Amino acid sequence: ICLFLSLSCFFFTLYVGGSFSSIVGQPRNIVAAIDAGTGILTSWNPNVNNAVLSLVVSGSMVYVGGGFTTVGGQTRNRLAAIDAGTGTPTTWNPNVSFNVNTLTVSGSMVYVGGNFTSIGVQTRNRVAAIDAVTGTDTSWNPDASGTVNTLAVSGSTVYEGGS
Repeated sequence: ICLFLSLSCFFFTLYVGGSFSSIVGQPRNIVAAIDAGTGILTSWNPNVNNAVLSLVVSGSMVYVGGGFTTVGGQTRNRLAAIDAGTGTPTTWNPNVSFNVNTLTVSGSMVYVGGNFTSIGVQTRNRVAAIDAVTGTDTSWNPDASGTVNTLAVSGSTVYEGGS
C-alpha cells in the first residue's frame, strides 16, 4: 500500500493506494483518503480499476501511477492526476504504455519510472519527465536500460534506481 500524508487547512488527509477493494469496511477500489485526525474514511473515491504502485500529492493534485487503465470511468493508462478535493480525474492524461512503478514531483515536472517504452506517441524507455500542467512528455530522455523502481530529485539532478 502506498501512503501519503497531506496537510491542508488544519486537518490531515492520508491518501492510500494499493490493490484493495475496501478499506475500514467500506468499498474503495485501489485508492482512498482517510482523515488522519479521526481515522474516518472520507468520501473521496476515484474508483481506479487496477493496482496503484506509487502516489504523490502536490498542491491540489494526487498523482497516481501503476497498472490501471481507468480512473473514475475515464481512460487513464497507468498514470493520472486526481483532484485532491473531489476525487475526480483531471484532463491530465500522459497515456503510458506499461506500468508506472514510481513517481515524484519537482516544480512543474512529474518524473515517472517503471517498465514502459512510451509516453503518448514518444518513445521513452522506463523513465520520463512529464509537464505537470499539460501532461505532455518533455524532451528529457535518459533512456534507461532496465526497470526503474525509484526516483528522487535534488536540485537539477534526478536519481533513479532499479534494474
